[in-house]
This record gives sequence, structure tokens and C-alpha cells, in this order.
Amino acid sequence: MACGTARASKCEPCAAVYRGRVGLVAGSGLVVGRDGLFITLTAPGTRPHKRPDGTLCPCTPAGGVDMADWNATLGKRWNRFLRALDRYMGSAEFTYDEGGRRRERLGLRYFKAVEVQKRGALHLHVLLRRADGRAAAIRKKKLRRLALRFGFGHAVDVQAVQPGHAAYVSKYVAKSADDRHSTVVPWRTMKYVKPRDGRFAVDKRSGWIIERSTGEVVGPALRAESAQPTFRTWSAARAWGMGMAHVKAAQQHFVQVLAAVPVWEVGKVQVRTFSEAFGRTLAGVPPRPQLAAA
Repeated sequence: MACGTARASKCEPCAAVYRGRVGLVAGSGLVVGRDGLFITLTAPGTRPHKRPDGTLCPCTPAGGVDMADWNATLGKRWNRFLRALDRYMGSAEFTYDEGGRRRERLGLRYFKAVEVQKRGALHLHVLLRRADGRAAAIRKKKLRRLALRFGFGHAVDVQAVQPGHAAYVSKYVAKSADDRHSTVVPWRTMKYVKPRDGRFAVDKRSGWIIERSTGEVVGPALRAESAQPTFRTWSAARAWGMGMAHVKAAQQHFVQVLAAVPVWEVGKVQVRTFSEAFGRTLAGVPPRPQLAAA
């Protein structure tokens, strides 16, 4: 029976299946050509360094960068960068609620994969497109300015999307799944200490311990430093394309269809004839699963 792990160090066949599924999710929203962008963002250097013109690079402060802290805050930094990129491209969508207040909605659709570098720094590969169907475009010089503004490194890249980029990002997702559970990635964050008594739980929004049955506040929760990386190896916008649940449901349905196709014995070999099987009604074929759109 399949274990379903994403880590090749534990089970290579299951990890290969996971990698293929991630590739299908990434490819489901892919816009090949100049209408889509493939962006790479890197971490800053751990010590000050100079640019080709001899001046100090602004991506690294004088005291250097603590990579454990930088890795742990990558998610917040990415969200701020994405908002700024959305506004720069003019793809942000604005709506008004009943009270007349303006609401901003993200006008970019993305698939983001995380790569772990040799020094343990996290590195982002992003597939990007506009929700309105117009061409997404940004100069590399402007992309670098945005990256530096939100604490990324000066080494960035932007190019038109190619058909092989979905498989490219899925390769790094599979590698990061193993690296996340090793000591390769420096990490430092504060976590709430879970109460030993199962009757109590921690409300992470307020930072208080509450009793599960009554909801009564017991007292403040304790926090402790954690060095275990908890980053997501990939993420995607809700409207990017297929989600992992859609991919799994489609694959399970295909297996069920194969099981329902009649088998004919030709000598000692069993042969499934698709043309004849699908040419007539098959009572045993299950209906295609209907999942809610993202």
C-alpha cells in the first residue's frame, strides 16, 4: 500500500507520484509565452559584498543577515512583495462594499515553489499570470528594486514562461520536501507551547490558553523558540488552476474506469480493448467526480 509521503528519502515511488501531481497542479494554470512570467527571487548574502561598480550591494546590511530569521519570515515578505508587484503591474482589482469602503483583490495568479540552496537559504521560483488575461510584464531592473525593497537578494531573474517550467518547479518542490526535515535549513521562530492536558488548547490569535469544553480563558500561553523549519514547499493562488484535491480525484477516477473496462484473454495475455469498451454504455464505470471550482 502506498504511504503517500513526499520525501524521496523515505519512499522514492511515492515521492515520484507526489512530484508528478505537483507538476500537474503547476501546469494547469500555465500560460506559455510572453503573457506569463517565470520569476526567481533569492535570499540576500550573509555578509556585505560589492557590486561590479565597486559600491556596496544594498541587499545585505552592514551586520549581515541572520539566515535563520530570514527564512522564518519569508512568507510575510513574499506576501508584501506580491501586493507591491500587483499594484505596479496595474492588475489589482478594486471593489466597494455596502458601506462604500474600497476593497483590494489580488489580480495576479501564481504558483510558487521553494528551493533550498546549499547554504540553507530559501529561494523562490514563481509562475505568474494576470487574472484579466492581459500580458504580464516587468523589467528586470524594476523587479530587482522591488525585491530589494522587501528584503530579497539582488540576484533576480524574469523570463517568459516555457512549457518545461512546470516540471522544473516540481523538481525543486520534491527536493525541498526532504530538506525541510533535515538540518540544512537554518530556522528560528517562536511557537506556543501546547498544553499537556488535552482539556486545554492555545488560541494562537490571542495567545491565551482556553478550556476546550467551556471556552473559558485560563491564562497566557508560554512561547518557546523552535528551530524546526515549517515552510510550505509550494503554494498557489486559489484561482491558479487545479488544486491537489482535483488532481487526486481525477487520478482515482481514471483507476476506477480502468478497473471497469472489460478484459479479454488472448492466449495467456489479458488485453483491455478501449475502443469497444467506450463504444457502448458501461454500467460499472463510476461517474466523474465533481469538485467545487477554486
